[in-house]
Amino acid sequence: MNIDAGDARPQDAQHPGHMTGLPCRIVLKGEMSQRFETAFEGLSLRSAAGYTELSGTLADHSQLQSLLNRFFGLGLQIVSVRAGLSCAQPDVSRGPDDP
Repeated sequence: MNIDAGDARPQDAQHPGHMTGLPCRIVLKGEMSQRFETAFEGLSLRSAAGYTELSGTLADHSQLQSLLNRFFGLGLQIVSVRAGLSCAQPDVSRGPDDP
């Protein structure tokens, strides 16, 4: 069997077993009330300064895609999405463009 050297994807047996989910932080334009928190798959919701931030851990990228599709379907404006280990702690009080 010839294996293509350009395919660097890990085989199933090579995936680390300690993966517990996909940390994410999504900022939307506009302030949502806390009553919407249950509608977004267990993510924490915080609103301030004209923005709403959803943060927490999703099962995988497929669940993230589904959530983003839901935002588009509801006509919500997505300001930023961060996912993975580099996902910073939430802080909507500074706004999405502040350092």
